[in-house]
Amino acid sequence: TGLAGGVYNGNLVVTSNDPDTPEVTIPVTMTVLEPAAIVDVSYTVDGMEVAFDSTASGATPLTYAWNFGDGTPPSAVPDPTHVYAATGCYTPTLTVTNGCGSDTWSERICLCEAVAGVNFTWVPAVPWVGEMIDFTGSIAAGSPPLVWRWNFDDGTTASGKSVLHAFATPGDHVVSLKVTNGCG
Repeated sequence: TGLAGGVYNGNLVVTSNDPDTPEVTIPVTMTVLEPAAIVDVSYTVDGMEVAFDSTASGATPLTYAWNFGDGTPPSAVPDPTHVYAATGCYTPTLTVTNGCGSDTWSERICLCEAVAGVNFTWVPAVPWVGEMIDFTGSIAAGSPPLVWRWNFDDGTTASGKSVLHAFATPGDHVVSLKVTNGCG
């Protein structure tokens, strides 16, 4: 107990009352195996897909057991790629085991769907100078929480999915909407 992994050599000496062979030396080799240890786990997130990369040490054979935290079947490969079905936070777990023990890693990962297809509408379609215009934003995709930022060409800004704004001067005006979430 407590020996570092490696090969140890020793001798077993047997003594007896035999006058011809009062002592017999038997060479003994003992191999202490290293228990399984997780050295590192890294991952890259691409939308809803997570590619895991694990490094483990210890005496072989090593077995890998991944639980992705979403109720899907586990994986037994060292470096799996998993696609989550829904946005949210998950706690994947890796357990590496060998004949000498096991080691476990887990970390909370939050996934979101990137914002795409930002657009907006306004009412009335042809407003008068000074008339309140109701701007309403929309997106084709993107997981909450969302941040809606409006910029008007008269130097004012606003936030929220729907905003009211009036222009003090006649003519064409440039309005922009930027929507962001944890993915960009």
